[in-house]
Amino acid sequence: TEDRTTCADVRELIEQTVSADISVPDLAVARNHLESCASCRDYHRALQADGDRLAVYADSHAARIDVLRRRTIAALTDTPIVRPAGWRRFARSGPWRTALAASLAVIVFMAVFFGGDGESVVWAEVYETVARITSGRFRLEDRTGSGIRSEQVFSERGLSHRTYEEGRLVESLHLDYEDQVMTYLAYPLELAVKLEFEAELMESYTDRSPDKLFAFLMENEFEDLGHKRIGGRRLQGVRVKDAAFMAERLDRAELELWVDPKDHLPVRLEVRGEVADGARRRHVRFQDFRWNIDVPDGEFQPEIPDDYEVTRGPRLKLDEASCLEGLRLFADITRGRYPTTLAYESVRVELWRGLDPDRWEIGGLIADMFQIRVACQFFGQLIADEAEAVYFGHAVRPSDEGRVLLRWRVEPDRYRVVYGDLRTETVSGAELLRLES
Repeated sequence: TEDRTTCADVRELIEQTVSADISVPDLAVARNHLESCASCRDYHRALQADGDRLAVYADSHAARIDVLRRRTIAALTDTPIVRPAGWRRFARSGPWRTALAASLAVIVFMAVFFGGDGESVVWAEVYETVARITSGRFRLEDRTGSGIRSEQVFSERGLSHRTYEEGRLVESLHLDYEDQVMTYLAYPLELAVKLEFEAELMESYTDRSPDKLFAFLMENEFEDLGHKRIGGRRLQGVRVKDAAFMAERLDRAELELWVDPKDHLPVRLEVRGEVADGARRRHVRFQDFRWNIDVPDGEFQPEIPDDYEVTRGPRLKLDEASCLEGLRLFADITRGRYPTTLAYESVRVELWRGLDPDRWEIGGLIADMFQIRVACQFFGQLIADEAEAVYFGHAVRPSDEGRVLLRWRVEPDRYRVVYGDLRTETVSGAELLRLES
């Protein structure tokens, strides 16, 4: 039969289909109208998209809301709630049902938007707090049994990173943002490498600043881990599993951040990941944070001992040409292979495994490694920019002239393609499908 239901009549029913709070007859009316009305179908799709986004947002607060819900039930009934399911049985009967529903709605709203009972973290406030930090010092510990410990210091002027093995200083890296110079010292080898960076590449290193380091709080979906006592302090944590912004360093990564709810400052950051295509696991703990400290400028301009061998490398840029040069160097050093992935920790492992030690002087090799790292940084930037970047180094060799080694989107339906012989061109989406098949 002809559907004579008007859009105004059916809009409320369409809204009820999204919330799943609708009777079977009303559902039939709504579906019948949607089949014949394009305008209402668009309205329905928009509602569903909004609902999906709200569901994701609510899930990130689920642990905290559940705790607040149980506390509210316990206060209303004057009895302790032990099992999470208890409130559902109570809510299904008795004179409290209407008041209870209203109370829970207010608690959920307060928990999500205002931080609930004062002991829970509003993660946007954590991000805002660390974004105001201008300097700091923290320690890193490799939790995989290597005995490696590191210390990192940063300010608005630069960054330094010192690495210790069994308590002995073995290497340090110093970045001077103002002069755009990087100095690397290998103490057992009595070796120093100095490199100049173009502005965009140096900016990629400033991402180690707190507002960049903890940007995942605003950019990624996360799981609220509730509260946990660490080092005698009651902290609140989140977990991020889709750590795509770490694609430059790790094949896969997962982060856990623990924060003091009183001052909204990070106390511990755990990074777990895989490198070398899953063959090795990494677990690094960031801890002992000290924020807004005095850092002398000399921290980023180290004095090189007179008896050290000093190698000066090329001026490095973060662009396509530098990425290609890094890939060419890797293939040259390893005698005809590309790295399996472009996560730097994996690349470094593969590089040392495939190295021909008779062909390379150590200072020049370290300079080349930084050039190769630029390829990883370029790829990581493409991932962060959501440019549909895909790398096929596990299957493509320098001799594969017509096979796609790397590609990314440069504009709608236009893709930049790098072939196995490092030749490049820009192609359409249809051409890309043909090439990759």
